[in-house]
Amino acid sequence: MSDSSGYRNVILSLAFLVTFSVHLLMFSYGPLVSSIISEMSLNFTQASLIFSVSIIAITVIRIPWGICCDHIGFKKSLGLGLFIMGIFGFLRSFSGTFIELLIYQLFLGIGFSAVIPAMPHMVSNWFTKEKIGSATGIYVAGFAFGNMLGLALTPFLLSFFGGWREVFRAYGIFEIILTILWWAFVKEYPSSSIKTQKIQKNASLPFKENFLIILKQKETWILSGLIFICMGCFDSLSLWMPSILESKGFVIITAGIIASLLPLGFLITSPVSGTLADRFSRKRIMLILGILSGPAIFLIGLELSVSIWIAPFLAGFFLMGIMTIAFMIPVDHPKLSPYVASAAAIISSLGNLGSFILPVMVGYTRDLTGSFFMALLLLAIIGEITVLLAFALKESNENGKRN
Repeated sequence: MSDSSGYRNVILSLAFLVTFSVHLLMFSYGPLVSSIISEMSLNFTQASLIFSVSIIAITVIRIPWGICCDHIGFKKSLGLGLFIMGIFGFLRSFSGTFIELLIYQLFLGIGFSAVIPAMPHMVSNWFTKEKIGSATGIYVAGFAFGNMLGLALTPFLLSFFGGWREVFRAYGIFEIILTILWWAFVKEYPSSSIKTQKIQKNASLPFKENFLIILKQKETWILSGLIFICMGCFDSLSLWMPSILESKGFVIITAGIIASLLPLGFLITSPVSGTLADRFSRKRIMLILGILSGPAIFLIGLELSVSIWIAPFLAGFFLMGIMTIAFMIPVDHPKLSPYVASAAAIISSLGNLGSFILPVMVGYTRDLTGSFFMALLLLAIIGEITVLLAFALKESNENGKRN
């Protein structure tokens, strides 16, 4: 059963649900932030920190999760991470103070940090080189779908339940159910396979040796920079988009619908960019997406009724298209692929610093200027740096070697 193409679809379906659920839990905070600020008497900087503390945990803990995944496999490492997310995602609903909510969000990030190392490991075990892009695109699309529902569905649930605590409680229960399904149905790739033997052999090397090999690759730093910008800009927009729209006069439900266009762009670009990157030059596609990302972010800040319905979708499409391709590169990179979970953990941990720094920068700039316009201008400028980083990448030939 575990060798059949049907079972690969089961694995990929569950992987999609996992990435969907973790972003649902993370980004449901955005539409609830106004209610939380009001109830707990917080300022915008404190509200930013509640979100960003999860990113701190992801940044610090993801590397140990990657090492763990390379040694014990993606099923066990991710299963434990999902359990942590479910429990603390549920406990958020009982927060009485700013500090309590901060702590629960911290543990939510600890659980989340298991996801990124496990997913490339899963793809490496189960899919051939020709399917890397499409498989990566599908599981990355789960992040987008969770992000989209987190922004669009949460306002309706807030209205239905009457409070942010009940929404957090419902999402926590969903994550606990998914954790049970993961442990019940997911299998590791057979240990007798050549690929798994190679991964196990390299994972048995001392961590210091693995770590140094990964850090010596120029692509490690370029990919980290790309993810820093793409995830940082995207997460900043995801967190603050409802508030940006409310400041423009939109009611919360309409703001949630417009904000969901951002992850809708993410949802569509994931399989599209992944498939295109399987067929054409990864570098050229990233350059095109990078050139367009800055203007798309800038349009969000303009007082134009048409652009506000288009720009979030475009920003999500361009930024996350770059990130999707960036996550493909370690899977077949000749130096990084033997340690793919550890490599993904290191790259995404360094990159996730953007998801901590940039949302706080937006909140602080809003407190300082009284407007989101200057913050969006800064994000647009930062988004254009992806062009320089993508240009520094080497092309890959058909065998996955770098030219």
